[in-house]
Amino acid sequence: MLKLLKNLTKREVILALICILLIIAQVWLELKMPDYMSEITRLVQTEGSEMIEILINGAFMLSCAFGSLIAAIITRLFSFWNFIFIFYESKKQTI
Repeated sequence: MLKLLKNLTKREVILALICILLIIAQVWLELKMPDYMSEITRLVQTEGSEMIEILINGAFMLSCAFGSLIAAIITRLFSFWNFIFIFYESKKQTI
């Protein structure tokens, strides 16, 4: 395993770190959504709550979901891009 890690190029290490950071952001956003859902539920059940408060929390919840989706898509693109680059480099070396 250590031999494999020593053979990584600087670009591959940077892409791996970016992917790890994006996965951490995605998990944080996924874990933040239930907080907004519980706040919306509390506001709906509370007498005298303003509709704008519910809408604001709903917008935050949707932005967490959308942000998580974007982080997942970018992570997959970086992984795919790195795979294509490695595949292309291996083909170029065999020629």
